[in-house]
Amino acid sequence: LLCVNGTFASYQSVIDKGFMELGIEDIDSTTRRINLTATALTQYNNTEIQCVAFNYNNTVTNFSDIGILLVQGLLSSVGVISRDFIDSSNLNISWNPPFTLPGTHITG
Repeated sequence: LLCVNGTFASYQSVIDKGFMELGIEDIDSTTRRINLTATALTQYNNTEIQCVAFNYNNTVTNFSDIGILLVQGLLSSVGVISRDFIDSSNLNISWNPPFTLPGTHITG
């Protein structure tokens, strides 16, 4: 099962915040997969997500490492746009990109 900030994701208080577990899938006789979905809102930044394993006697057997959600939010506008004409056919455009979360790359 999954925990959100230390509370099982199946609890109504977690569901009311917009998180939803999407079924458990048996991969093989020892491995299961579960998915968690949430709307990407900046209020969820630094939310802790953890997987908790149970045996068939409903005894906790293992905890995963804690994963931390980071939600980028809307980007601000770019700054310091400049252009340089190289010749009649080429133009060099440069700008300062907006702030992004560490490790988040802007693509496009």
